[in-house]
Amino acid sequence: MKRLEYAPGEGIPFSELEIAPSEERVTRILDAFEPHAQSKQFKATEGVQSLIRLALKLEGKLQDYETILSDDASGRIVSLVLRKIAEERRARMGQEPPRLWFLAAGRHHNHEIDGNIERFVEEKASDLGKSLLVTEYIASGKSIMKIVDILKARGVDFDVATVSLRDDPESAPEYPEDLVSRITYGSVGEEGLKFFRGDALGVHKNKLGPGPHPVKDSVRSDEVRKAREDIDTFAELFLKETNTHL
Repeated sequence: MKRLEYAPGEGIPFSELEIAPSEERVTRILDAFEPHAQSKQFKATEGVQSLIRLALKLEGKLQDYETILSDDASGRIVSLVLRKIAEERRARMGQEPPRLWFLAAGRHHNHEIDGNIERFVEEKASDLGKSLLVTEYIASGKSIMKIVDILKARGVDFDVATVSLRDDPESAPEYPEDLVSRITYGSVGEEGLKFFRGDALGVHKNKLGPGPHPVKDSVRSDEVRKAREDIDTFAELFLKETNTHL
């Protein structure tokens, strides 16, 4: 897969974005990973296939991101996978690992949370550098646009990544241009929902207050342990497959 050239803040052009990763490579990574999958999320073949496609589409640029911003608790697993891959690639280049921040966005009507997220981004904006906003699934795009608008208003250089989205962004008028111009996705459909919620996340929405971040679970479940091991295994096998493409 060729490296994609793009201007800061403009994302990947659709003419190149729609070049699908080789299905042979997707299948090879999937076949290598599936026997090791432990958690419910990573045993969902369709979701893992879309995650592989997303990672392959980002293959030529993951090492360029200095910060990964995870949208809501449910985007946690995908963010950790991409961060793990980016961390290893940056290490090979003698660079520091990307910073990782989890934001309690998602669907809610609490304007205080939105305000706290905005203040958090404002405080960190000058230190974020090139950033990747990650989520597992985009439906209407309204939830993710809250963060997109905040990041854009603060002058952050960023792209957006999702395992899947409900509609094809080339033909879905409900998706704003500020989202469409920045997005990289694994597939069109509901595959990303395989990573939504569940005991494997290790965090939950903060229902007791308007903090800008999800809250860690008080007890680390066996599913969390399995998911963390799956994240490490997935990243290791992905890096093995793509090592010659660095």
